[in-house]
Amino acid sequence: MGRFVLGLCVFGMAVDMARDRRRVAGLLTAVVLGAGVGMLMGLGEMVAGPALDGVLALFREAPSRVGGQRRLSGTFLYTTIAAMFFEMVVPLAVAVSVTARRRVLRWSSLAVAVIGTVAVGLTFSRAGLLTLGVVLGGMVLGSRLVLRDRTTARMAGVVLGSLALTVGGLLGEPTFRLRLQTEGERGWYGARYVVPAFLDVRAGETASVVVVVQNTGRAPWRAGGERPFALGHRWLSADGQRVELWPPTEVPIPRDVPPGGTLRLRVSVPIRLPPGEYRLAWDVSIPGLFGFRHRGVPEGETVVRVRPGSGPMDFVPLTHRPRDDRPRTPPSVSRLDLWRAARQMWAERPLLGVGPDNFRRLYGRYLGMTAWDERVHANSLYLELLADLGLLGTAAFVGVVGIGVAEWIRAMGRIRRRAVLPIGPWLIGLGGSLLTFLLHGSVDYFLGFTPTYLLFWMVLGLTVGVGRNGFIEGLPMSHGVGEGVAGGDGLQAGPSQGFRHVGVPKDVGQGLGQGLGITDRYGSGRRLQVRDQADGRADGRSGTGGGF
Repeated sequence: MGRFVLGLCVFGMAVDMARDRRRVAGLLTAVVLGAGVGMLMGLGEMVAGPALDGVLALFREAPSRVGGQRRLSGTFLYTTIAAMFFEMVVPLAVAVSVTARRRVLRWSSLAVAVIGTVAVGLTFSRAGLLTLGVVLGGMVLGSRLVLRDRTTARMAGVVLGSLALTVGGLLGEPTFRLRLQTEGERGWYGARYVVPAFLDVRAGETASVVVVVQNTGRAPWRAGGERPFALGHRWLSADGQRVELWPPTEVPIPRDVPPGGTLRLRVSVPIRLPPGEYRLAWDVSIPGLFGFRHRGVPEGETVVRVRPGSGPMDFVPLTHRPRDDRPRTPPSVSRLDLWRAARQMWAERPLLGVGPDNFRRLYGRYLGMTAWDERVHANSLYLELLADLGLLGTAAFVGVVGIGVAEWIRAMGRIRRRAVLPIGPWLIGLGGSLLTFLLHGSVDYFLGFTPTYLLFWMVLGLTVGVGRNGFIEGLPMSHGVGEGVAGGDGLQAGPSQGFRHVGVPKDVGQGLGQGLGITDRYGSGRRLQVRDQADGRADGRSGTGGGF
């Protein structure tokens, strides 16, 4: 509940800040450039790998991986949080690239938008890529058809093209293709072992064992990269019920093995155990992450009889522990099962729900589990709200969001009917960012994480504030209309050219300039006499100052 209260405070502050367009411009620029630093950290993680893990450990517990492949998370706790944050920033970066006063900020913001598409792609977030593509396509159409603004449409189109190139490049990555085809990692890993049934060896010798293993899963086994696959073995008791606490051995595979492929290895096994009978268990693994046995794949086993060696040997007394091949972490739960649990919770308490942030603490009971990962959410913003807060809490959330959506629709309608200040690109960017959160939220949950919920409430508040305050007819925005019109960055003072930059037709711009009392010729740089019709004040402005 504390997050909702804080979020509403951020919402209110953003609405109030939107009274001053300089503050809006400064805030959006800061968010975009700050996110750009986070994106570069994420790209650095993908290039440098473990070299940056020490620094990034200040922000997160461990890197995110799928199929042994690192997923970009950068300075964020989870890779999906990074994807959502960058998705929301990309539309804002497009808006800043159009409205920024300085050329360096325009180009920097466009670079952040392009890099953002690559960063989202490297998170391997399927919903993130699809959502961002839909939103950028909507921005192109909205800018062209509603604002009649070719500049914003062109910038959004460039970023959309960058996203398409990113997806095209990722399609060459087997792990990414597998992500598109499956839900989770179930069925990714499988192995069939052909090993000797029995070995008769002497203590002190080194046995040479031929092992043939077939990849029966859907994921390829990689011989290179940061986490190469390996074939390992460990010693078990004669009955296979206990694990001998003897250092296991892992041999990196010499080549990639595709699904259905077979690998033949000759493995050297030093015999340093006391005489007796044992079992040698074979297992493919991703060292440091998991063995296939932790994914429910049976090991291959060889019965080994160790006879006394030819010479005296000092044997270290063996210790053992019970054999336990269960996963090291609670089993993963499919999205459909999480949704089912959320619906059951809501059905039990339809009005008030089970309490804020309680879904993750309770869902295992509804799925018949004895242990579950309490970091997991419902993977749906709307179902989690219903489960946690019931109809009343969900209605309150929808009501607040509805205010922002209504103001955005009203503002876009007025833009289409009348000449306005150059807030059109802002509205397109803010609307795209808000839509990103709401669309992606249908299959993921982000209100429980500080970076995403603060950005969401800020964007919602700015959408409401800019939509309410940005119209020429009432002359809001506290620094005066003439300041934005006579300012630099392409918003030249001439009545026939200045407003064309933001999609206002030439004839409308002429009347608008006359009504505002702009007396200079367009773009001359001489001082202008701008008359604020709201209170009769006159203010001298330079043709190269102010603006966005």
